[in-house]
Amino acid sequence: MNPFFVPSSSYSSPRPVSRSSPYGPYGPSSRRGWSVSDVPRRQTQQYYPEEEEVEEEEYEPMEQVYVGPDGRPLSQRDFMLLKRRLMAQKEMEMREKQRKEMEMRKLKEIERQREIERQERIKTEQLRKRQQQQQQQQQQQAMAKQFRNVIPVRSSVHEREEEERKRKQDLNRRRSALVFMFNYAAKKIQRAYREYKLRQHKKIEEQKIKMVEELKLKKEESAKVLQRVFKSYIEKQKAKAISQKLTKLKELKNKSLELKSNYETQVLESPVFNPNGTISKKYLEYEDALVKTLIQLDSVSSGGNDLVRLRRKSLIDYVQGLLDVIDKHKQDEKNLMQVDA
Repeated sequence: MNPFFVPSSSYSSPRPVSRSSPYGPYGPSSRRGWSVSDVPRRQTQQYYPEEEEVEEEEYEPMEQVYVGPDGRPLSQRDFMLLKRRLMAQKEMEMREKQRKEMEMRKLKEIERQREIERQERIKTEQLRKRQQQQQQQQQQQAMAKQFRNVIPVRSSVHEREEEERKRKQDLNRRRSALVFMFNYAAKKIQRAYREYKLRQHKKIEEQKIKMVEELKLKKEESAKVLQRVFKSYIEKQKAKAISQKLTKLKELKNKSLELKSNYETQVLESPVFNPNGTISKKYLEYEDALVKTLIQLDSVSSGGNDLVRLRRKSLIDYVQGLLDVIDKHKQDEKNLMQVDA
């Protein structure tokens, strides 16, 4: 045997794969995007007949069977296409999972950056307010110091100016409070809207996952139905094969009974040997018919069925008994001829 030849149970043909094979590395399969090199080592073989020739008597062909995930037998090409399709589906699922994880990380990073910016804006606003308050306090202290050295002269014009200044300060204070409230409300609304969009996104993803699971369950149920149909079909085929074998055995039995009724009496009552020493034609025809019947019985396979095996065995014993009877008759007549001689 060639040491480079590695048989495997995944081949549909016992022929070795070569460079010229349609499933080899240079065959038409490679133009479809895959080749034998895509299959694991334990399922492939690389064999080149020009490097070493294998004797035919040393090669023992093996019965190869491909079975799909639903139990249905497949050819080598269908098996390889199914395997590649499953690998591509698995790769797509992994890529989709990685994409979702990347999106979630991006969303979290954006949310973190926005929170940092919000904190910085709050701190900046607080610092600005403190600076304004400090400036106002400094101005008030300077004005108080100035008026402390000068005798205040109250007049109607001065009082009106003071009231106008206080009114403007009050308006500015109210305006600042309103702006702060509006900004705070806008931030609250933006945060609530982002949370709402995130909830909607999660809800849509959950619905998609649920739909995929339902579709998967439907596929599994349909696969189970197909498996049941396929199994029932196999059982029917087996029953049909057994019925055909039993019918053939019955025909052979009727044939053997007919041969016995037509030839046995004539063969046993007439001499086996002719005067010139040759065997009679009737004996040879009867013996040849019984031998052919035995060959036909041997060609009937039981297929693991006990009923077929028992009926075939009984019929073989019956035909073999008929052959023993004529052989004994032939031997007896031969012995008589030797005694007479």
